[in-house]
Amino acid sequence: MNAANYSDALRDSSNVPLEVSLPGMRALLDVDHIGSIVRRRLQSAGYEQTACAIEYIRYKPFTNCLATYRVTYRNSDNEDHETVLWGKAFTPADFAVAKEKLKTRLKRVSDILVEGIVLEDKQIIIDDIANDPQLHGLQTIFDPRKLRRILYELVPDYPASQWRISHKRLTTTIVRFKPEKRAVVRIATTATNLVSGEVRELVMFLRCYCDDRGNGIFAVMQNLASDSSGSTQSYVPRPYAYLADKRILIVEGVNGLPLLECLEQQDGESVFARTAGALHELHSADYSTLSSRGRADILSDAHAAATAITGILPDQESIVGAILVSIENELVESDVRTGFVHGDFHHDQILFQPAREVLLDFDRSYRGDTIADVGNFCAHLRLLEIEGRIKNAASAVEQFIGGYEKASGTTIVRHELKFWTALGILLRAIHPFRTLQPNCREQITVALDACRECLS
Repeated sequence: MNAANYSDALRDSSNVPLEVSLPGMRALLDVDHIGSIVRRRLQSAGYEQTACAIEYIRYKPFTNCLATYRVTYRNSDNEDHETVLWGKAFTPADFAVAKEKLKTRLKRVSDILVEGIVLEDKQIIIDDIANDPQLHGLQTIFDPRKLRRILYELVPDYPASQWRISHKRLTTTIVRFKPEKRAVVRIATTATNLVSGEVRELVMFLRCYCDDRGNGIFAVMQNLASDSSGSTQSYVPRPYAYLADKRILIVEGVNGLPLLECLEQQDGESVFARTAGALHELHSADYSTLSSRGRADILSDAHAAATAITGILPDQESIVGAILVSIENELVESDVRTGFVHGDFHHDQILFQPAREVLLDFDRSYRGDTIADVGNFCAHLRLLEIEGRIKNAASAVEQFIGGYEKASGTTIVRHELKFWTALGILLRAIHPFRTLQPNCREQITVALDACRECLS
């Protein structure tokens, strides 16, 4: 979505809450306003801004609002570049503390902002992605020389005695960035064999965290990758290493075709059967290294989502409350089938290769009720239909469930599944606001209607 569309969304003031505790919230989400400020800063550094767009929003009522901006710019050699900035609107008390912390910020080599942008009147701070106060490992990820040394040390496929990894050709692409929580960066470069001269493309994903969760994810992925290496069906990318001091997880880059692209080339029944088979295989994996999440934890997530939704749509409070009650009553009473749970399984978490499926992103994996994954996948199919990206979600859901039942040899109780599907929709309903889509209020309302339809 371009900047003009975002601005159109913001001109309808109902899309952004008037938050008294956060006087700069609306300014933070005005991409025209922020874009003009960043443009002037870039011009003073010799760059020309070519685009600025909001990618992600996280709003905590009465506490803070965070946003990320993907900025493209051109240098004096007429070369195009891209970076991501984060911005945060604070309460008056928190703003004073944040300004002090900003004085200790570091600066990376390619930082386009010589110093952070402080908007005193709006109590907003804007800075480069690498200067996220909670993601210290990003300083290393965006330094090609430091990163190359780490790859030599920790990636066994390319030891320094046999290969030369290029730091000059190294490119970084910011795949996902959730300020103060985590970032996923794709790196690509070449490795040249010192004896034969063979040149290989080297692609990896680096996941940077705000805490030590990466260590547990590393252990989980090690076990899964070891198990999947002998599997004829699914595959998990190899985790090369976890840097505890930097909180960086280094994972093998794997190619494959996304599910929605597969649906354009193959019949849905086979695609969903493969998806279901891969998911069942994951559910059967060893979960001894996983922490457990029970119904209380899941309901806590549901209540947090409901709070966020009612913060944007206070007129929907009674509807959201009724949805919560229905889900809560069912989850408390239903049986539990304990296994390995992906935790965020949907169409973007699987890639298709000719002979196997690649499963991605185990940041939210836990030991718990495996039907949570099935319901979440079905919820995303319903939302894809609402977004116009697929047709006949009901048929897709039945194909997926049929494939899962065949792979597992069990029957999924449809009455129970509808509550897990409604839960998945509820947890995702706030997404249109997080990405500030022009009709975000309407889309959230439609998602709530889909929840109610599931529960009817």
